[in-house]
Amino acid sequence: MVLLLHKVLEAAQLEKRTCAQFLAAEGEQERLELLRHGERRVAELRDRLESLQQENENLRRDLKQRDARISALQESVQLLMQKNQTKQEVIVKLSENTNGLQSEALKQLTIENENLK
Repeated sequence: MVLLLHKVLEAAQLEKRTCAQFLAAEGEQERLELLRHGERRVAELRDRLESLQQENENLRRDLKQRDARISALQESVQLLMQKNQTKQEVIVKLSENTNGLQSEALKQLTIENENLK
């Protein structure tokens, strides 16, 4: 709010100075030059505004693209984490099965060894 009031005050002071210069100008030629200068300044400001609006639009578009890319990467990470979890579960089950088979094989060998004695 303070910044806005400050800008309004600056604009009013600039307008007052411009009016004072215009009224202080002695001849038509001098007043005409002041008007032309003001028009050039307005044109420059319009060009700058258009440039800034275009830059703003480009930045917004880039931000949307970046946000979309981030969302896609987050989904990809989530899928990879789920895939990793599933693989870890399979590894645990296979390890349990392997341990069970080794245990049975050891029992079988022990029985055969006992029978051979």
